[in-house]
Parts: sequence; C-alpha cells; structure tokens
Amino acid sequence: MYPKDFFKESLSFSRSVHGLEFQLKQEQEELLFAFLNGKDCIGVLPTNFGKSIIYQLAPSVHHDMARRTDEMVAILQGQVMLIVVSPTKALINDQMESCERLGITARKLCSDELDDLNDEAGEITILYAMPENLLEEKFRSFLLDKFQERIIGIVVDEAHLVPKWGTSSKPEDAPFREAFQHLDRLRGYFSTPYLCLTATANKKTRNDITKILGLKQPKIIKVTPEKPNIKLRIIKVKTVEDVMDSALLCDLVDQLKTDPKTCDKTIIYCHSYPACGDVYLKIKGHFPRGFDLTLLVEIYHGSTEDEIQQEILDDFSNNNSSTRIVIATNALGVGVNIRNIRNIVHWGVPSDIEGYVQEIGRAGRDEKDSSATLFYRGNDLTHCKDKDMVTYIKNEQKECRRKLLMSFFKSEYSTSVEKHFCCDVCSEICNCTLCSQNLMV
Repeated sequence: MYPKDFFKESLSFSRSVHGLEFQLKQEQEELLFAFLNGKDCIGVLPTNFGKSIIYQLAPSVHHDMARRTDEMVAILQGQVMLIVVSPTKALINDQMESCERLGITARKLCSDELDDLNDEAGEITILYAMPENLLEEKFRSFLLDKFQERIIGIVVDEAHLVPKWGTSSKPEDAPFREAFQHLDRLRGYFSTPYLCLTATANKKTRNDITKILGLKQPKIIKVTPEKPNIKLRIIKVKTVEDVMDSALLCDLVDQLKTDPKTCDKTIIYCHSYPACGDVYLKIKGHFPRGFDLTLLVEIYHGSTEDEIQQEILDDFSNNNSSTRIVIATNALGVGVNIRNIRNIVHWGVPSDIEGYVQEIGRAGRDEKDSSATLFYRGNDLTHCKDKDMVTYIKNEQKECRRKLLMSFFKSEYSTSVEKHFCCDVCSEICNCTLCSQNLMV
C-alpha cells in the first residue's frame, strides 16, 4: 500500500506535469488514493464535478509513486495503463479530446485502429473501449498480449448503465446491451481494481453495480446530485400543442425568429423518435414555408448516424453555434458536456428518476441560472414503471420538488435557494420583495 504522503507528492507532481492549476476536491483525492491502492471504488459525483480527471491522473500518479518507492516494474515495462469502459462513441471521442488537452496519450479500442495501437503500445496510458469490444475474442487476445502486465485498473464510466442496460426487468426480454452484464469477466483477465463513476446511483443501483461487477467491499463516495442553479417545474398538459403554447416554448420560438444568436440553448427530450418529429414540425410551423429550420434546430436519436451525431454535438458545443435547440431521445443523455445549455425540456415522462437527474444535469454547467421543465399527460404515468418518478411528478403532498427529488438519493438539498427560483411549488408561496412587487403590478 502506498503511503498518503507519497500520494500527495505524486499528485502534486502529476498536476504540474499536466498543467493543472486547481486542487482536486477531497472526494476526488479519496477515490484516486483508494483506487491506486488496489481498492474497488464507486464514485457517485454530480455532473460537472470532475469525474474524468480522477482516472486521467491515475497513470502518472501511480508511475511517480512507484518511482518514489523504488518499485521499478512500471518503469522497466513502460507506462502503466488504464482501461476505461465507456458506453458510447460520442463520449469516447469527447474524453479523448480532454486527454489530448492534458497531454495524455489516449486511444480507443476498435478494428480500425488495431495497427496503430500495436505501433503505439508503449506510449498509451489510457485505452477507451465499449464493453462489446472488450469482450470480443480478437480484442481480448490483443489486450492480453500487449498490455496485460501494464494495466493498473479498470474504470467504468457512466456506471449506472451497468444494471440499466446490462439487465432486463423481464426474464423473457433481452437486455438492451448485454455486454454490460459481463464486465466482471475483465477481472479474470486483469487482476486489477475497478473504479466505477456516475452522477446518479441510489442504494439499489450501487448494490446492483457491486453485484454485477463482482466488486469486493467497494469504497463508496457520494456527493449530492443537486443543482441549485436549475429551477424545477412540472406542467400537466393534454397535447403537444399545449407544450408549444407554453410561455417557455413561445419565448424560445420568438427568440429563434427575431435573433437566433441570443436564443437560449435548449435540449427537448422526447420519449421516441416520432415524438421528436412532432415537436420539430410544431416549431417549423412558426416559420415561413421553405425556411431551413435545420440551421437552428436539430434532431438527435439512437438511429442518427455516428458522424452526424458528432457533428451535432460539435456544433452545439461551440459558444457561437448556429444550433440553438436539439430535440432528442435519451440517446443524448450520456456524457454531454456543454457548459451553456440553459433549458432542459422533457415532453413525456422519463423512464426512471436517475435518468431524469442525469438529463436535467446537462443544463447550467456554467453555474448560471437555468431551468428544467417536464410536460406530461395524465396517461403518461400509467406507462412509467419507476415509482420514484411517478411520486416526484404527482407530488401529492405539494412539498418542495428539490427536497423531494433529493430524498430519492438520500441527499441533502439547498435551503438557501430563493423560493421563486427553486421550483414550481415553492415559487407559488414565495413572498420575497421581488415577488411581492410583481403581485402588486
């Protein structure tokens, strides 16, 4: 086991090597220290907290600690390396760009790059892969041949998807992506610890992750997923026309028509591709015939080609992007790191409370005031199997939505948020000076 003082010194050295001027948060340090000392870990850290930097620093910190303790294995055999299991190509591409900015040599495991991986084997410190590739025979043989002795750990990013995508609630139904269910096999190939990272995981999800991956008494560190800068609203409607007639959507359409560059960046989540099309057509109906709305509004779903998905994300990430609204299914729910999204809109009920928190966490990453508005029809609730999601929407006790939402994660919530900005329930009872003046007008 590496001593804490060596870890601190090596962490400081690693930060300077990669040009990081900020200190790691306590939770980040604790996870990194435990992981590098061979402990299985689960980190439940909110969006924009800094999950990736934990594992991005791991190889260089480990390498420096080995040097300080005269352990020559890593030095003699080249750089130590991490395998990072990631759910989507878009997320892998985003994380590889992040590594490049830090001067970290990262590559992805895929057929097109096997020759390059072979040539660069001694330089790679982080290898990204989707679970299906890791479990495929040709890739597994390649990893065992080239990297087995160098791998110091396995990172599972967006770990809440392990039970969500890797298992099925009905025995007769196949899991969405069965490979997630078999990631425990990696421990048989590489006797290394797991670091599981996610923004949301209640106790049941953490237990499922532990069981499926075969974690051994994992160290668990949780930080509340609350986002005080996001106002929460739930609105019951009858039709999609009611959604379009809402003040929020009317304002967005007006901004698109008068000055698109000032239109708040918005993601509108729909439960299906046809629903995305309905919303798109409703917005298009506000523009003259022949107007090319694709300059301003995009549709993103699971069947969208990878290249087009990446083009949409690249443009939407640009501060001066022409795209102001993306209408999407939950295919846009993983690893979207765009700082200036101002509104998240849900048309319909998300499948579960964890996915909902993940999706609303896409807003306000620059810490500016933002909103999350969910529109639903009464019969939508009959199709939702997640009891917490139904309870949150119904809110029969009329309690603060922020408090109710955090209760599902056994987390504290901020009581310092002004009532008029907290949620739709609290705003109705706010008696601050501003609200009192508005009532008098």
